[in-house]
Amino acid sequence: MTIIERIVICIALVIAWIFPGEGHDVKDIEAMVPVEPDRLDRMWKQQEDFMRLLQQKRGFPEFPTDISSKLGQKFLKDITHHLMDELFEAGQHLKNAKSHRATLVPEVDREAFKEELVDALHLYFELVIASGIELDELVEAYLLKGRTNVNRIENGY
Repeated sequence: MTIIERIVICIALVIAWIFPGEGHDVKDIEAMVPVEPDRLDRMWKQQEDFMRLLQQKRGFPEFPTDISSKLGQKFLKDITHHLMDELFEAGQHLKNAKSHRATLVPEVDREAFKEELVDALHLYFELVIASGIELDELVEAYLLKGRTNVNRIENGY
């Protein structure tokens, strides 16, 4: 985003805050702020760097691993188990999801739920990186699968 675009958005936000209800909705203006194109890249790089740190300090296996080897598959399976553990821990925060529960639990520890999802995301990236799948390859496959899913729904699958 250019400096001019940033200034225009800042001015629009200030106007919306100063004159609420005057046709200036902060949410509409915030939606104009583009998502940083490099956020996913930064997350990916952070995970790679962390995995290298684990190699240096904790004997973490070499990556990418040979996914056809027994040792490589054991390494990846261990990561998937840790990933499932984190998803399970996230699910434990969803108290109202129990079909047999008659009473509602009004409070949800959103921060704890989010933390478990972030842990799972770290492990998901770790799994993909350890498998030797590049970020561009993952994004391309994700988008292709998304189009396939949409086509299935639109065509009565």
